Amino acid sequence: MNTRPAARIVAVTLIALMPFCAHAANSTANTANGASVSDEDLSSASERIRETGAKLQADIRKARARLEAQQAKEEAERKREAEQARQLALREERQQQAQEAAQARARQEELAKIEKAEREKQRILTAQREKEAQAAEKLAAKQRAAEALKAMRASAGISGTFAEATPAEKQQLALNQASKQQAAAKEEEARKLEAKEKAAAALKAMRASAGPKGYAD
Repeated sequence: MNTRPAARIVAVTLIALMPFCAHAANSTANTANGASVSDEDLSSASERIRETGAKLQADIRKARARLEAQQAKEEAERKREAEQARQLALREERQQQAQEAAQARARQEELAKIEKAEREKQRILTAQREKEAQAAEKLAAKQRAAEALKAMRASAGISGTFAEATPAEKQQLALNQASKQQAAAKEEEARKLEAKEKAAAALKAMRASAGPKGYAD
């Protein structure tokens, strides 16, 4: 708190009381000397005392008003500084939160990039493995076909690989294969015919053993 207004009030009070004190001292001295005090002197002294008191009260009111104004100003300044400090703290807190949120987003984006790159890597590896598996299957199929062709040509009496075979050899191979198929078909028909003949003979024998009655049936 500022002490200047209080000291000022005390000084003004002392200055205002000095004439009254001097007059009172003179009056006391005159009374001691036996001099009489007139009504006019008493009235004048009372007026001066009244004026001095009124002036002193006015000065006190002014000093009090100035003191209250100074206190209000200091209180307003204190509140303003407190509000500025609060606003500054809020701004710093918001900035900190925004910075942390930005860092969190950056970490999430980086993690998403890493996961995407890993998925792409796995996709490429899977596609490559599938491609290699398909190539291996094709190669195995070619090898099986080549071995089968080699066996067929060996059974037909043709040597060498299929790529080395001439058109005549290829035609001969086809004819041999057709002949084999025809022979197999004839054998199958012969087996069927033989089975039918055996079945007919067995039926005839059964009827013969049964006599005329069996024929009637």
